[in-house]
Amino acid sequence: MNAEEVVGNIKNERIIAIIRGIDDAHIERTIEALLKGGISIMEITMNTPGAIDMIKNMVQRWGSDIMIGAGTVMTPQAAYDAISAGAQFIVCPHTDKRIIDLAKAMGKAVLPGAMTPTEIATAMQSGADLIKLFPAATLGPSYVKQLLGPFNDVPFIAVGGINIDNAYSFIQAGAVGLGIGGELVNRQMIYQDKYDSVTELARTFIESVSI
Repeated sequence: MNAEEVVGNIKNERIIAIIRGIDDAHIERTIEALLKGGISIMEITMNTPGAIDMIKNMVQRWGSDIMIGAGTVMTPQAAYDAISAGAQFIVCPHTDKRIIDLAKAMGKAVLPGAMTPTEIATAMQSGADLIKLFPAATLGPSYVKQLLGPFNDVPFIAVGGINIDNAYSFIQAGAVGLGIGGELVNRQMIYQDKYDSVTELARTFIESVSI
């Protein structure tokens, strides 16, 4: 899958499930619960223990049924390792041209983090496929709407503090997608084996952004 196809899938499905800090004993059932709920785009954060092996295993286990990315990518080496393991896209909390260049050279989509107009412009000029607007909830949906005045052609993915109450507001304001962590990949539910609840959360989020 090339970068353009990855971007198209993200824009179409709108939700990226952010998996952070889930251990090996729970990761497989977590992914199954998300898939059952209709979410097939997921990122494993690189500060999750064993992240590279998880990415490899997910690619081998589910193949084209899921689209796997790497999140919290802080260095070019981390990006290289994640892509080599099978990650289809790279997500950063910041904008680092070295990471963008490496991801593009390896034919993968990259979503650098940005907040200010200058950061957004720098990221787009550096070749970003999508902009991770972070921290989104702190900025609010109105910030997205205001940014789309001068940045009317920039595709924003709102990340940070997205929950069931504000998810649709960000889509309505103009974000093309959302990255959702603990409010969707709920560790308390997962570690209590309440995977049906995770599935229901996934369905609820999908319904909320499809209104």
